[in-house]
Amino acid sequence: MGVVAAGCLCGSMAACGSSGTDDSAASTQNSSGGNPKSARISVIKAADVPIFDTYVKAFKVGFAREAGLAPDQLHMDVKSAQGDVNLLQNLARNAARDSSYNAFEVIGTSGVIGLAKLEKTRPIIGIGMTDPVGAGVAKTLERPGANVTGTTSSIPTPFVVKFLEGMNPKPKTIGTIGDPSYESFAAFADRFRAALPPTGMKLVEAGAAGPGDVATAARSLVDRVDVIVLGTDILTTGTGLPAIAAQAKAHNVPLIIAAPVDPHTQGATAVLAPSNEQLGEIGGKQAARIFLGKAKAATTPFYAIPPHATVDQAAAKTLGVSFSPATFG
Repeated sequence: MGVVAAGCLCGSMAACGSSGTDDSAASTQNSSGGNPKSARISVIKAADVPIFDTYVKAFKVGFAREAGLAPDQLHMDVKSAQGDVNLLQNLARNAARDSSYNAFEVIGTSGVIGLAKLEKTRPIIGIGMTDPVGAGVAKTLERPGANVTGTTSSIPTPFVVKFLEGMNPKPKTIGTIGDPSYESFAAFADRFRAALPPTGMKLVEAGAAGPGDVATAARSLVDRVDVIVLGTDILTTGTGLPAIAAQAKAHNVPLIIAAPVDPHTQGATAVLAPSNEQLGEIGGKQAARIFLGKAKAATTPFYAIPPHATVDQAAAKTLGVSFSPATFG
């Protein structure tokens, strides 16, 4: 039986695809258990960003260790859609047609959705998905029910709200930026908006459908909010982040990222995120267990890793804010 691993998709960035292959050797199917000689995994990335590379490397480590394979026995065929939605779907179609793959690591929610429509037998491992149930690829996180499982990078809304309540001075108005058409950001904004009223804080949203909109959206917020909080949106936490960080810094507005990014992301006052290495490695171990016939995707829970807050204390001091250590996780 094969395996597929999937992750995040960006919305409106155009580019061409690229690929890199460790080896094109055919894999050894091993759904009945035993000692595999090798495995071949198709890796589809929605874009070329460092966090996705971290997922891929950690996935390979986790898979090899769990399956007992040497590095040269695990072949990773890596392709990137480079932010192009149409190319991402083409990569998914090509991967689904290739019967030699034991596993497919697709990094991007829309990529997982697209591949799940095409591949109904081989397991799909979603790496760092935000909302698998909301995306329609799992019935529940505990028992996905079909051939899609993996890890989730969702930052619990209560964790974000608690962190903000521990901020001194406590903010009254929270700004956020994202592409409303991107599933992960829409889910984040809906939950965040619903959780704020009891706290006395309110949310102000600015939409950005593409890279050219990000700076304008940030400028529209900085004079109206006490803090900017970014959820999972590859546009705002990836290519658009420097523009947002520049606006936040110029107007002395703290910038908090509640998404799976580098905990020391430049320009962020604080980052609320799980371990990206763990998200990838655990996904690799899940894939290996399915490959070995020790587990089934339908009954393998999506694994959630608790987030932790990392604060740039020097930046916070410059801005005149502090955060309660009790809210760091």
